[in-house]
Order: sequence, then structure tokens, then C-alpha cells
Amino acid sequence: MISRLFFLSVPCALVLAGCISSAEQANRWIFTCPDGYEFAAVFATGGGTVVVQDADRKLKLKAKRSASGARYTDGDTVFWNKGVMARLETGEADTRVVHQNCQGVSDQEK
Repeated sequence: MISRLFFLSVPCALVLAGCISSAEQANRWIFTCPDGYEFAAVFATGGGTVVVQDADRKLKLKAKRSASGARYTDGDTVFWNKGVMARLETGEADTRVVHQNCQGVSDQEK
């Protein structure tokens, strides 16, 4: 399943690139995790929200208080990032999936 997500997320990320403005494009990052999972994150200019998208879903998360780095959540999904590193937690408590130590690359760097 992870390999399916990885291979589907690359084309999905490319499609997403064509659907957002150039201002949003400047705040778009692609994160690749050690487990092979890949997702895109588009940060709002004011820092209040982030849209996280993989091959299966697109979620808008709101910024929440964090002691270090930035934390965004919708109550179920949690996205943390600090610098170019990120962590994404999805699913219910009994089926929680955690992708950590994900390395980000800005679309500006590609």
C-alpha cells in the first residue's frame, strides 16, 4: 500500500501544481518520508492554514499553538514542521499512522 501511495502521489502532486496560483506555488513543499510516503503541503501566506495532499485526500488544517516549529490540525490529522523536516499523523487512535522525519523540498528549489 505504501508503494502505491508513493507512485500515485507524484502525479497527484504534479496535477496540484497546475491548480494553484504562483503565490501559493511559492509556499508549496513536497515532503518525502523514510517509509516512502510522499505528500504535498501548501502553506497559506499568513501562516494560519496549510493544505496537505497525498494520492488519496486533500485536507485543510488550521494552525495551533506549538512550543517549537509549526503545528496544524483538523482534530484528527496533525501536521508538524520545523525547517525542512515534518511529521504527519493520520487516522483514529487505534489505527493511527505516523510518518516522521519527512524531508521537505520547496517547489522554488526544484
